Amino acid sequence: MSIDLRRYQNPARTRSFAAVITDADGIKTAIATNVAAQSYTGAALNGAIANPGPALVYMRIVSVTTTASPATYNTTDPIIFTGTNQGAAARTANLLLTQAGGGETIYSVVGFDLVSQIDVPAQLGGGGQFEFGVFDILPDDPLCGVVSSVGGNVNVVYEDGRGDIIPLAAAHREALPICRIVSASTTAFPLTALFPY
Repeated sequence: MSIDLRRYQNPARTRSFAAVITDADGIKTAIATNVAAQSYTGAALNGAIANPGPALVYMRIVSVTTTASPATYNTTDPIIFTGTNQGAAARTANLLLTQAGGGETIYSVVGFDLVSQIDVPAQLGGGGQFEFGVFDILPDDPLCGVVSSVGGNVNVVYEDGRGDIIPLAAAHREALPICRIVSASTTAFPLTALFPY
């Protein structure tokens, strides 16, 4: 496989992350489960990243976290995130809970650039809580690279699926086809991701 390095020389945009990528309630803070279907948009997306929505999340995986509550959660119908990808095309992700008693976090398999709506199906009871947030950076096309502001390690995944921990000097730009920046204790912040689109 050959790599056209020209696309990595001039990123279309950059995004700096001052602290950890993960924010479990960054899109919507804790909300009680409801036995009627709920839809959250605009001001109802009140997490630190949105506040109010839509939430510009810069190609991050979205997550749903539930508190423990016996026989409370719907494991048959998905929670649906609606938004856009890095090319501003419409994107949805269906996340299906697996534990009726809660106490889990589930993740999308695609990244979102922006989240505009979250639709939650009717739940089995009102004793639990949801949080909606973000996880790893997962662009549709590989990043142009990454820059570490202060120096340190960055945990990444390449196009071929290999994981790696890249040690970076302060302000050094690593121009590699990075497909994922992983939310891990080995990743040093702040850092800047370089997007091709």
